[in-house]
Amino acid sequence: MPLVARRIVTAVKGTVTPVLPSGWTPDKASFDYTVDPNQHTRTTVLVSIPADAAEGVYPIGMQTVYQGAVQRELHTYRVRIAK
Repeated sequence: MPLVARRIVTAVKGTVTPVLPSGWTPDKASFDYTVDPNQHTRTTVLVSIPADAAEGVYPIGMQTVYQGAVQRELHTYRVRIAK
């Protein structure tokens, strides 16, 4: 199977923002980042969930703007409410 890769030779800089369900609050509204060539980075976001949130599956992720286009990555997470 062929592998397609794009090697970036300069650092990529920007701001990433959490993408959360309505009413959910991140500990930080945005994070600045710099990724050097052929590297990656990670961050942790603490999220406050409203007291009346229902158990279920929710899309949660991050987004940034790269070369003028919004780049968004979402994953689904099952949320269980402890009482």
